[in-house]
Amino acid sequence: MAGDVLLNQLAISELLTRFESLRLIPSKDGDVVLAGVIDFTASAHGCRTVTDSYEISVRVPAAYPSEVPVVHETGGRIPSDFHKLTGNALCLGSPFRLWLLTKQNPSFPNFMERVVVPYLYAYSLHEAGEAMPFGELRHGTLGLVDDLGEMLGASDPEIATAYLQAIRRKKRVSNKRPCPCGSGMRLGCCHNRKVNALRVALRSYFACRTSRET
Repeated sequence: MAGDVLLNQLAISELLTRFESLRLIPSKDGDVVLAGVIDFTASAHGCRTVTDSYEISVRVPAAYPSEVPVVHETGGRIPSDFHKLTGNALCLGSPFRLWLLTKQNPSFPNFMERVVVPYLYAYSLHEAGEAMPFGELRHGTLGLVDDLGEMLGASDPEIATAYLQAIRRKKRVSNKRPCPCGSGMRLGCCHNRKVNALRVALRSYFACRTSRET
């Protein structure tokens, strides 16, 4: 069974109170494993309210929040071609966004409410032939560009790409160049705080990934 420190960090008791049909499964590798039915009622972006249930399993790595949880839908309801990863795990969002979310708030009820439930809610609408409220993120580097653009309020892919290039440059160089938003001001007098914050977060994220791979 996972250690008490990780269970307390994840606020598992709070989670099991919120989702009464989930159960903690014994694990010998230090991970936290949950399985069962998740019941929810959700709505977003003007779409209709949905009340639904899914069978899921969740594995939270012992290295959490440096490593993000892996979630599977186990009832056979969600097909393999609907936003899934290798091994049929649910593609819950860009790895960077998920990592950032868990770093900022490692509480697992927060992860379930802000990540897992919206994914399931979106599929419920998709299954009914309705538009999904959150759009569809591209995979790989393009998905990272889209994600950073959303964080910076840039819906144009070219502007989002320019922001990514600014993030990759050194701070003192980027701040002297025009802000990608098109304001005509230098980045250092415009969106520098947001860009610098994401630069620090991305470096930490990639450093974390490199340390796991070596």
